[in-house]
Amino acid sequence: MRLPDVIRVCVAGVTGWTGKAVATAVGLCREGHVVVMFPEGTRRRKGLRKRHEARWHTGAARIALQAGVPLVPAAIAGTERLARLGPLRVAYGEPIEVSDLDELELPERAHVATDRLRVAIGELERVVA
Repeated sequence: MRLPDVIRVCVAGVTGWTGKAVATAVGLCREGHVVVMFPEGTRRRKGLRKRHEARWHTGAARIALQAGVPLVPAAIAGTERLARLGPLRVAYGEPIEVSDLDELELPERAHVATDRLRVAIGELERVVA
């Protein structure tokens, strides 16, 4: 099995958003490559109780908007156990079109697209649960 290529991204708040990583991701999307991102920036459930809910980030939406590609929602189930990873279930949803947001400013477009993605992933999570 071939391991995926990785785009290194600096953590926001530590060293700031890395423009090179975004440009690389946008370029890959435009070339037809798949770029996988986790818009929450962390795992929500991993067997431990977290103090705070994960905050959804707009990076995936911003990349899709800049590249002119749709967002494809995915939900993963079976990652709850820390000690031993069991079978994983993955469900993919229909592509989320974002071209209808072109009249909005980029920050607002990114938030609307991220909200659409969050809703779609929530629906998929109920399917794979």
